[in-house]
Amino acid sequence: MGRLLGFVREAYFASYFGTSGIFDAFIIAFTIPELFGMILFSAMPMALIPLIKSGDAVDKNEESRCFWSGLIWFGIGFGFLSALFFIFRQDLIFWLAPNLSPEMANLAHELSAILSVFIFLRGMEIYFRSWCFLKMHFLAPAFSTIIVNLIIICSLVFLFDRYHVHALAYGWVADGVALLLFNGYFAFKVVKPKFNFRIDSVWAAVLTRSLVAVTIIECISMSYALVDRYFAGHYLGAGPISALRYASTLISIPSGVFVAAFNVASFPWIAEHLKENKIGELKNLYSKTVRALLFFLGFAAIGIVIFARDIVMIALGRGKFDDASLA
Repeated sequence: MGRLLGFVREAYFASYFGTSGIFDAFIIAFTIPELFGMILFSAMPMALIPLIKSGDAVDKNEESRCFWSGLIWFGIGFGFLSALFFIFRQDLIFWLAPNLSPEMANLAHELSAILSVFIFLRGMEIYFRSWCFLKMHFLAPAFSTIIVNLIIICSLVFLFDRYHVHALAYGWVADGVALLLFNGYFAFKVVKPKFNFRIDSVWAAVLTRSLVAVTIIECISMSYALVDRYFAGHYLGAGPISALRYASTLISIPSGVFVAAFNVASFPWIAEHLKENKIGELKNLYSKTVRALLFFLGFAAIGIVIFARDIVMIALGRGKFDDASLA
């Protein structure tokens, strides 16, 4: 459901902006906050779940200590990162897309100023979401995607006439606030942490080391978004950055539906099997998951290759999405 609404969201983007310089400016402004969220979404559960499952938090008091320490420590850290992005946003945008026209560059600076707080909001929301995963509570985090897309669509429909492309930036900030409250509520509900509003420096250091180690690897695997926008911003004119984004988003729908769901649902069991040295069960889970993904994604890939133009036309071909955008 979340991915289908994401498809509707992209159709709204296409009808409002097409492959335009204005949408290019938004994408450039949103690249670092978006990439931060993508990396952290994968890295945080991978760092947090094995650490708790391994026995570092063995009772309710220890779990509460871990929860509060991470909440305060990462709140400070993500706030600092948001401030850094706000301060250096003009340099980052120039590095990503030095060939933006002065008008589009100024627009990107305005949008990035709005979006800087998104780094803090998304970081904390993913922290709460990771605790839900740890407790094998998957429904609320999965529902988050639906909330994201509904808010973005409503922002465009109701605010576009007044704020134009800025409505999109305000929509993502509103998303961050909504998901922080939504996943925060369920994290507190499933963890039920005892009040302990202080940082345990040892636990915070262990979690930070684990998160940084996983994040470095995730930065490599997620760097494609930065790479294609960097080269498009350096060597291509207005429009290709938007076109690349539409194409990659359409392609990511099947992988998002199947791969993300399998990863999120299987990871706590992977950690559990490793902890208890259940190698047979681990191999069985691995082989079943790989076979299922090959089956679903194989058909999806073939379908996209054969029907690429039809898919783009049906999905996006309306409003500002003209023949050049379609091609």
